[in-house]
Amino acid sequence: MRRSCLVGGRGPHSKSFAQRIGPGRQGVTLIEVVVVIAIITLVLGLSLAAILRARMEGDRLKSMNNLRQINLAFHSYSSVHGDLPSIVDVMLPDYRDHPPFFAILPFLDHNRKIFISPADPSLTFMHPGKPFYPAPDPHDAYASYAYNALVFTGHARLDTISDGMSNTIGLGERYARCAEREWVVSIFSLQQSSGDGGSRRPSFADRYYGDVVPITTFASMPTTVPSVTGATFQTRPALLESDATVLQAPHPGGMLAGMMDGSVRTISRRISPSAFWSAVTPRGGEVNSDF
Repeated sequence: MRRSCLVGGRGPHSKSFAQRIGPGRQGVTLIEVVVVIAIITLVLGLSLAAILRARMEGDRLKSMNNLRQINLAFHSYSSVHGDLPSIVDVMLPDYRDHPPFFAILPFLDHNRKIFISPADPSLTFMHPGKPFYPAPDPHDAYASYAYNALVFTGHARLDTISDGMSNTIGLGERYARCAEREWVVSIFSLQQSSGDGGSRRPSFADRYYGDVVPITTFASMPTTVPSVTGATFQTRPALLESDATVLQAPHPGGMLAGMMDGSVRTISRRISPSAFWSAVTPRGGEVNSDF
């Protein structure tokens, strides 16, 4: 009898595979495939977004550290020499009359990479058909940060910043290369051609280059506005739209600024022009409650 069950195909083990798994389960449906693909795509999208945010935050923190180190070098220079390194029109034998970033190299152990922002997109960009900026290594000369020309003109001292060092911007972010005017910002530049092409010193609010500058009027109280109505700084502009006359922030939240007291803060892209340029003047005498 046991033999007949096995041979005759009527035992429990004689069912076909299709019968065992039941009707409608012969394969995976199209809807199931689509759902799985959608879930995988969503997970990958969230993961990439998180990685991108983490990378941007890492770049921002590194830039903050760079600005702190540059600020510290300026204060160390001031402690040794009594004044700040100055902007001059001609090359003089004394290294103290070299550009400010060049002058503080002895206080940075000659670490030029500190002048490069990891978030600066212009250092990986080449304009089609315009092979400018031929430096073999951007770490040799380029600068992604700029010093306030109003602070570093002449042999200024920290104690002459009457607006208060915590209320005065000494350093800001800018693209190292300006595709619009074919400029490269170099720590070695003194005062090159103010036209298109060539190099310029890493400064902002610099009249020599036609930068936007603060204009202070004195009525009932000092009020400062930019020389170009509404101008402050650019936030993540396209490389071909970068304006060499103002600063550029490579971060979406605003621009990192090194204050003259050594602190670093983020300036919102929504800051009013008056508040921003009041913080640029070292001796304007404004009451800047919005900064």
